[in-house]
Amino acid sequence: VIEPPAGGTLATNGIQVRDARWVTIENSVVRGAAQQGIKLVRVNDAYVRNNLVVGQVNDWGISIDGDSPNRYEPATGNVVAFNTVWGNLRGIRLRNSYGEIRDNIAADNALVGIKYDLDDAGWMVHHNDAFGSATAYDLPSGVKPHASNLSVDPGFVAPEEGRFELRQAAGEEPASPLVNAGSGAVDEVDIDGSTASDGAPDTGIADLGFHAGASASASAPGGPGPSLPPGPTPVPAPTPTPAPGTGATYWVDCAAGDDGRSKDEASNAATPWRTIQRAARMLAYGEVAVVQPGTCAEAVETRTAGVTFAAATPGSVVVEPPAGKNGFNVQHDDVTIDGFVVRSPHQGVLGAKSKAGEELRNLVLRNLVIEPPAGLLEI
Repeated sequence: VIEPPAGGTLATNGIQVRDARWVTIENSVVRGAAQQGIKLVRVNDAYVRNNLVVGQVNDWGISIDGDSPNRYEPATGNVVAFNTVWGNLRGIRLRNSYGEIRDNIAADNALVGIKYDLDDAGWMVHHNDAFGSATAYDLPSGVKPHASNLSVDPGFVAPEEGRFELRQAAGEEPASPLVNAGSGAVDEVDIDGSTASDGAPDTGIADLGFHAGASASASAPGGPGPSLPPGPTPVPAPTPTPAPGTGATYWVDCAAGDDGRSKDEASNAATPWRTIQRAARMLAYGEVAVVQPGTCAEAVETRTAGVTFAAATPGSVVVEPPAGKNGFNVQHDDVTIDGFVVRSPHQGVLGAKSKAGEELRNLVLRNLVIEPPAGLLEI
């Protein structure tokens, strides 16, 4: 969860990644940013999968922007799938970016539901629902939305109360038309979990939109790529051994830890470090920092590639950076951030190399909640 402080907003974006390749952002919640919810700029081979993005009242919920077509070739290989994007100024867009927009719900976004501006829009935007916007599908001139796209009331349980399950359980009438409206069977389109208020797992043809309790994607960072890409997607170079997330584990407890402890001591859950930043300084490629439940009042900046930061239990660790700071600032390749609630008055996560023009690679942002402090959201 990424959110602003009590009574406030995130001053910029919820998640921002720039100049990168092979990025996965999944199973996360972003709300209450003053600018964009999930913002990717000059990113290739991104997989924005199964996120709930609500309440960016001034800008896009999800935007993958290849930047000015007068200066840059289009980005390629980007996929936006199984997201629920509600109550933003604009919903989902790919600008100067080839890719695929499928299996999403873009509802009650004031100006635009879904926007795609390149010439393959007629088949790369499919199996979505865009409803309640001034313009449902904003596609190039002369291009009609694919027949599988819908513009119908999604049939949420109670969206004004944050209930984005689809009506389908006993006693919920009328049933949502988005149940079993997806692009394929759940085991074929990389989704599981539930869209139902009773938690019943999605089976058969996938439902559209966000699935609570979904597993992590089985794909490498960047996902499986579009089902009909405009050209070949580069294959990531082999990563060093141990692979990210498979090395030694070290522990952090922001209430009871001690940053004076050695790395050997912090390998024991009984003698953890106190700050995530201490772990960031100490970890080597492939190693993992597991953070015990609690609140960490700090901003975290990576110091090396190939490291993983994970909450012991998703949603149990709150990261509260100081004013003007990002919750996580990722400047290195092969990094995973998993399971944190980020409450920031500025920006939840920034992924970009420190040197302009260098490409960040293999970033995974998973099971995050990014929102204003105290979870307050005004829509």
